[in-house]
Amino acid sequence: MPPLFHRAKAKAQKLFKSSIQSSIPATPSAATLFGPVQTASGPPSSVVHEPEPALLPLPRLQGEIWNQAYDASRKEEPELVEAFENIVFAKLRPKETSTEAASRFEGNMAAERMVTSRQLQQLVQDGINRTKKEASIKQRIDDGMQAVHAIRGIMDRVIRAAPEAAVVWATVCLGIEVLSNPVTEALENRKGLQDKTSTAAMQNELKKDIVRLFQRLLLYQMRSICLYHRNSAAIILRDLLRVDNWADQLNTIREAEEAVQYHMEQYNTQESKMQLQKLNDAAGSLQQDLQSINAAVQDQTEQQANRHQDDKDEQCLLDLHVTDPYTDKKNIEEKKGGLLKDSYKWILEHAGFQQFRNEQQCRILWIKGDPGKGKTMLLCGIIDELESDPSVPLSYFFCQATGGDRLDKATSVLRGLIYHLACRNPQLTKHVRTKYDYKGRDLFNNDGAWHILCEIMTAMLNDPGLENAILVVDALDECSVDRQRLLDFITKPSPAKWIVSSRNWLDIEESLDDAEQKVKLQLELNQSSVSSAVESYVTFKVNQLAKKKKYDDDMRVAVLEHLRANAKGTFLWVALSAKDYLLSKASNEILPRGIAYQHQTVFKRSLDLLCTTLERDIYNLQAPGYLANQVSAPDPDPLATIQYSCIFWIDHFLSLTADELASGIDKVSSFFKNKYLQWLEALSLLHSISTGVRAMERMEAFVQENEWKSLQEVVKDAHRFLLSHGGIIEIAPLQVYASALIFSPTKSLIRQLFSREEPDWINLKPMVETNWNACLQTFEGHCDGVTSVVFSKDEQRLASGSCDKTIKIWDAASGTCLQTLEGHGDSVRSVAFSNNGQRLASGSDDSTIKIWDTASGTCLQSLKGHSDGVRSVAFSRNGQRLVSGSDDNTVKIWDAASGACLQILDDHYGRVKSVVFSDDGKRVASGSNDKTVKIWDAASGACLHVLHGHSDWIRSVVFSQDGQRLASGSDDKTVKIWDATSGACLKTFKGHKTFALCVAFSKNGQQLASGSDDKTVKIWDATSGACLQTLEGHGDSVRSIAFLKDGQRLASGSDDKTVKIWDAASGASIGICVK
Repeated sequence: MPPLFHRAKAKAQKLFKSSIQSSIPATPSAATLFGPVQTASGPPSSVVHEPEPALLPLPRLQGEIWNQAYDASRKEEPELVEAFENIVFAKLRPKETSTEAASRFEGNMAAERMVTSRQLQQLVQDGINRTKKEASIKQRIDDGMQAVHAIRGIMDRVIRAAPEAAVVWATVCLGIEVLSNPVTEALENRKGLQDKTSTAAMQNELKKDIVRLFQRLLLYQMRSICLYHRNSAAIILRDLLRVDNWADQLNTIREAEEAVQYHMEQYNTQESKMQLQKLNDAAGSLQQDLQSINAAVQDQTEQQANRHQDDKDEQCLLDLHVTDPYTDKKNIEEKKGGLLKDSYKWILEHAGFQQFRNEQQCRILWIKGDPGKGKTMLLCGIIDELESDPSVPLSYFFCQATGGDRLDKATSVLRGLIYHLACRNPQLTKHVRTKYDYKGRDLFNNDGAWHILCEIMTAMLNDPGLENAILVVDALDECSVDRQRLLDFITKPSPAKWIVSSRNWLDIEESLDDAEQKVKLQLELNQSSVSSAVESYVTFKVNQLAKKKKYDDDMRVAVLEHLRANAKGTFLWVALSAKDYLLSKASNEILPRGIAYQHQTVFKRSLDLLCTTLERDIYNLQAPGYLANQVSAPDPDPLATIQYSCIFWIDHFLSLTADELASGIDKVSSFFKNKYLQWLEALSLLHSISTGVRAMERMEAFVQENEWKSLQEVVKDAHRFLLSHGGIIEIAPLQVYASALIFSPTKSLIRQLFSREEPDWINLKPMVETNWNACLQTFEGHCDGVTSVVFSKDEQRLASGSCDKTIKIWDAASGTCLQTLEGHGDSVRSVAFSNNGQRLASGSDDSTIKIWDTASGTCLQSLKGHSDGVRSVAFSRNGQRLVSGSDDNTVKIWDAASGACLQILDDHYGRVKSVVFSDDGKRVASGSNDKTVKIWDAASGACLHVLHGHSDWIRSVVFSQDGQRLASGSDDKTVKIWDATSGACLKTFKGHKTFALCVAFSKNGQQLASGSDDKTVKIWDATSGACLQTLEGHGDSVRSIAFLKDGQRLASGSDDKTVKIWDAASGASIGICVK
């Protein structure tokens, strides 16, 4: 019990006892108290009782009153008196073993058949002592209820940390209400009994007897004795039902006492009044304390309720979400090359905008203009300006006709505005909940959604806590579904203001022209301001281009002047024409001798500069372990004049005409044989190894395609050298002459050509392979097993998921880790890129799916719904849906934008290990521990086929690109290819020594790869079933594999914590002897 209760309780009891005892004479002896009824031979009590208030013998007058009251009680309630007498005679019967004494006692009792006042006092005391434990328990329950209320706030905080405690706590709280009634009844009885016993003692001082008062007292005491000598369980039951109704009986006694109040008042001494006043003060203090506790309890209860409310609000907003306007704005700005303040600041100073901001009656600012006038970026600038004022509640939405059916609907506009308002003003969520709590997620998707959303938005805008709100909607012309409904809503009277933009379309003009209290800002009438903004934008972008492309001043000025002269006041012309301009007309003006000639000139001069400038340890670092990120360029910097040539010489070479190429082959061959390592060192110092890897990839492909045998061998080996050692060279530039050389195969052409560069201080060279093996690269960085690998569509990036709870995104060319995504609470089991590469989905053992922005690495959504680990995720080709398979035996199909669960496919009887969409998005395949593969209709959720044939768990399933075949890998060590239309098994591939954990088709469907628990990757002919290659190199189980589009390379992820890139073309050893 909290100390507050102990202090208050002790204070009240002390005052109460002192007030009673001050009115009672000294305690008599035990003999006087109990008289001859208490025998000396009786057994001593084994219970030590606390001292009780003295019980006094009554004088003759009181005896007369007693007899009269007793007779009246017998007449009024004979059954009660008879039951009472039976208890008294039974309790006062001598406990001696002598039958003679017992007979003598019973004879006397039968003769008198009346209980004396002394016997009654003894029975009352005995009853109180007998029930002291029970009364104490009840008192503790009463105190405990107060303590329970006091600790409710503490328990609420405990429940937040441990939700499982909530069930137990709820049971306790329920019990409080049940116990409250019996505790109250028993306490009223006990307190009343003690009070009335004391009152009876005080009647010795009275000069006039009140028979009725004594009768009421007698009946009360008789009932009490019957109560206290009844079974305790029955007492509680009677209390619960209020059978005896003690409070009413006390009221009857108090009514009788009022008749003799005058006689009692003469005995209330000044001391007694003071004590009673103190008691009253203590009660008042206790009441204040209890009120404070009650207030604290209410506060904690409200906090607990708020926590549950927050959870419900979060789910409500998740179901409401269709897009995040904030993210849309950032994406638009990025796609349009960034938001330049000089291009929009004019509108902030425009008289129309100022009128809209300063005049309360101006409700609508309508910005209209033809395509290319920069309406969207103007609104982005206005939004930034408004967001700088925290007193302005703001919400916005960007309609996009090219954003799928999510961003071109009137309902989506309202959902986006409501979502944005609720996220920024959580108190407004209650208006959404008012409707949502009745229908749930379907509320936002059914036929009546528009009207419900209008009601929600109206309620929000009329909320007293939302004043001066501004709603922004861009590109009304791109709202193709229910645009008129949206226009009608915008033009309705409202407490909020609107800023909208649109093209000069008739239907929009008709609706907004009719709106009252609007400001129309037509961009065609503000041509000078728009032109100035366009010029600022052109200057900014040309300067960016010149810096990136290393243009000299003449070229920069020429491009700038041409764009200025032809822009004609629109951003659109600049955006659409810049590429054509640079490739056609401008090139003839800037480069009169033709672009081909310029490529040849730049190529030749670049190679000449590189050959004369590049040398070993060009920055004089000396130590092979010197790290690139610790290097400071010397002054003057020897690489400053050749930086462009280092990075782009291959691009210029590959742009030469056939004749020019033939003349440049010898130059290139000589460069690779004499300056290749020095070039790699320079690329490392310029932090451009990744660019070099991609350039060498293009060079090798080009050389192989044109069958230039004189270059094929050296370029192929040089490429392999860079793939294998690019990671260490990027970290420490001078390692190109040390570890990169000595750990290359002995027959590597680059090693042989540059053997003179090997460190002479290493006497014992490491044992290495003779030729290059099929492993091109190894990516290291995960701290635990790699469970999933996937390439982005453009093949520039590779993502990997791991049991270390992270996702890594790698530069697929160099193996550089670009990002590490953290947020899952358990192992990441699957990763998948969206088709446009802008999003990445991940499934985890923490039962969630997360969708990430691959540019920023931020988590856009966390999809919850599975009750066990998520083993597999995959996007549909259009990126609008996501499928997931889980250990909860279900397959779920989600709306990838809103996160809503569209379908639950639950026909599997075991954990779902793998899921995949067909390329057309119409079917989903799933593999399960129930040893079956199922093919589903992705729209209806119907199961189309159940494929039986594997004898153990299915680990992986994949469609061929044409959707005609399906491959599966199983713990039965086999890989099967099925006809995806009929469900027939076409081929069974055997060769793995243990579980086949993953499978992947090449893009052309001619090859199938499988990874196994036996640490190998096998590449099969998908038609004949022949094993073409077995790739060895991993130190543990291979969990995931992925082909590049050309089928020439393959990525694999393993429990050995690495990702490897393999040559999947032939698997043949790569190495050439110098002749």
